[in-house]
Amino acid sequence: MIVRWLKRLCVVAGILLVSYLIAVGLFYWNWMMPHEKLPEGREQYGEQILINPEYQDLANSIDNLIKEKTKSLSVPSLSASFAIDNELVWSGTSGLANIEQRIPATISSQYRSGSVSKSLTSLVVARLLDQGKFKVDMPINNYLRDYPKGDVITSRMLGNHTAGIRHYKYSLSIWPPNDFLLDEEFDSVEESLEIFKEDDLLFKPGTNFSYSSYGYNLLSFILEEVSDTPFLELIQKEVFDPLQMSNTGADKAGIKNDQRVNFYNTKPNYYGQAYPVNLSVKWAGGGFLSTSTDLVKAGLSVINDNYISDEARIILFTPPNKNGEGPCGYGFGWTVCKYPVLVGSDAPTTTYSHGGSSEGGVSFLMVIPEEGVVIAIHSNTTLSGGSNNMRLIVEEIASMILANKR
Repeated sequence: MIVRWLKRLCVVAGILLVSYLIAVGLFYWNWMMPHEKLPEGREQYGEQILINPEYQDLANSIDNLIKEKTKSLSVPSLSASFAIDNELVWSGTSGLANIEQRIPATISSQYRSGSVSKSLTSLVVARLLDQGKFKVDMPINNYLRDYPKGDVITSRMLGNHTAGIRHYKYSLSIWPPNDFLLDEEFDSVEESLEIFKEDDLLFKPGTNFSYSSYGYNLLSFILEEVSDTPFLELIQKEVFDPLQMSNTGADKAGIKNDQRVNFYNTKPNYYGQAYPVNLSVKWAGGGFLSTSTDLVKAGLSVINDNYISDEARIILFTPPNKNGEGPCGYGFGWTVCKYPVLVGSDAPTTTYSHGGSSEGGVSFLMVIPEEGVVIAIHSNTTLSGGSNNMRLIVEEIASMILANKR
């Protein structure tokens, strides 16, 4: 009798396992494996605006570059913008915001900025620090009272990813089986914390580095508590309005938005629709739509003495020793690098930057403070290689700009 039941149990378990594997396979085939041919000549769509005519030749070269990259990387579109000597110089696009309807990308087209949202959130932190609203090295339970392990976690640890809070994970308990693809509406930041609040920390806070978008969820809840303002209202008031970032905001599912691009997955010469995620689980860490022009404005703000203080800048751009060796370290919402590739010499160039990867979007923002140069780029695809491809384009643009300045 027992043997018979064990055999039945094994059969049932086998059927469930095979069914699950089939479901996973179908999911990836439908959503992660593009089948439609990308339209030829799409790189000829788009527009550009040159604010400073002194840089006409440089602008033409960069416009040609993003057209070539739109084609060679098999992306639906690219949107780029740059500033020189602390002033916006040029913005341009190449390709299609909507492939199906052949709608060209425009300078006002809004893309998913992914984790560049962390850099935007860091500006809220800087503003509240300058207003004396809170301290980054205070245990977070001074503000939240009873958050698990909140007596040994600080806001600075959340900002530089040394708090031990997990990132996205694969789980059989959810569908799709990775919470990066979560399609669930959360009514508040506090509600979204339930996704990870009771999970074990990866290590003792302050002893290691582990990148975590969820850590920024928790950080944004602290910002709400100290300001008594919902996070989306707070970032609008402290960042988007004063910096005139009129084309930046939360990517809200189900809300009609004519400026929002369509989101795709791509591989060489093919595209497909991106899986329809809901980003209310991670506004602060990866949930904002923006334009490359607006991201350049955000980048300019950190080298503008009238927007944040020197003390706040030190917090944003001083990586702890715990997050790796080499030319780069993670500060507070920004990666800080010193390397010579941009100038083609042995003299190190300091950069502040952040990349972003979201379902249907990649982005990269770079600031070269010593030169007053800021560069931003977006694409409306998940793209194999993530934001690293965008970083390489930004570095190429940076080299062109710096060569022009020399």
